[in-house]
Amino acid sequence: RFADGAVKLLAGIPDAERVLAFGSEETDQRALENAARILEEEPIEITVDLKELMDMGLSYPVARAEALARYAESKKIVVADVTKPNNILAIEYLRAIKRRGGITPLAVKRDGAYDADGIDPNAPSASAIRRALAAGEKQEAFAALPPYVAEDLEELQKSDLSPILLYRLTQMTKEELAEIADVKEGLENRILRLAKECGDAESLVKAVSGKRYTEARIRRILVNALLGVTKKIQKRTVSAPPYYKVLGVKAGRTDALSLLSTGGVLLTGENEAAESGIESALVDCRAHEIYRVAKGLADIPSGMILL
Repeated sequence: RFADGAVKLLAGIPDAERVLAFGSEETDQRALENAARILEEEPIEITVDLKELMDMGLSYPVARAEALARYAESKKIVVADVTKPNNILAIEYLRAIKRRGGITPLAVKRDGAYDADGIDPNAPSASAIRRALAAGEKQEAFAALPPYVAEDLEELQKSDLSPILLYRLTQMTKEELAEIADVKEGLENRILRLAKECGDAESLVKAVSGKRYTEARIRRILVNALLGVTKKIQKRTVSAPPYYKVLGVKAGRTDALSLLSTGGVLLTGENEAAESGIESALVDCRAHEIYRVAKGLADIPSGMILL
């Protein structure tokens, strides 16, 4: 959905400007395109292997990677490693481009290891920085960041969505939670039961997740519950015309905004978003307000930044 949304936004602007640049661990774009094509077509061999591997207890991402690797080896096709997070997103971009067409992909080599244990001063990973902060190694973490990022991150550390999120769950019935995007197979019962036993959001994520449901998926569900994103809203917004909420633009290139206005509604701040009546833009507004409350601020900047 994330990848398709990006491609959908590009699809509305003039042809010559439709270039989607993305980072990936894989340097061979052909290997990415092969993986995208195979996963989009999903040959029967992959379907069978995927089911067998999941029946053995493997999570879906791990089982999919193994099934793809087996198929590629049997057919002697070079494919990208789909255990790497940036490769995974790159492949989904290529799948979305294949479905929608008219967009030129541009893969850019992603340096550094996203899952490195220590902080690489030349290419620090976000995971390593988060682990350092969690371990109280604030000085080491901030030294690896540009000053303006370190300043924002220090402020972010002071915010906590747990009380707001857990309160929200106490106000929901299982029927209401069942209608939230990404909730299925009775997962609402497990979430509501464990929410009563957990004191913060992170412990709830770990308690609910497992081989069947990854932590990333549970986090998405909890954010959807907090923002009121139901299955119906998600379905409507996927098929709705695009809108562009611009966060920042170079001061000398504001002419680029005219490209976006040809593809859909152009929004440059929270006030415009709130007055637009666009369903997903209103979700953005709720997220903005919740973030403000969690940080304990009277106000936070809400308009487009001139860089």
